[in-house]
Amino acid sequence: MRIRAVRKPEIPAILNEESLWDNEFIVGTKHRLIAHYNNPKASDDDIALLIAYIDDKPAGYMGIYIDQVHFGDRVEKIGWLSTWWLHHS
Repeated sequence: MRIRAVRKPEIPAILNEESLWDNEFIVGTKHRLIAHYNNPKASDDDIALLIAYIDDKPAGYMGIYIDQVHFGDRVEKIGWLSTWWLHHS
């Protein structure tokens, strides 16, 4: 198994990657990835999507939506799991 971490700047390329969208199993929706890309709280080094591959085929994914929590004057960056799935085969 291989895990691929997709950072915010890589999202436009992922949207056009046929191997992810021309399958029985797709990695979420393009609309969700566009929302992750347009998230003003996400930085270029933030991971937006994790894709698991088995035999070089997508087998699962986890989407991470970047946000902030405020503790008084301290701000911490967090990631919400916005979507996750494991293909049945």
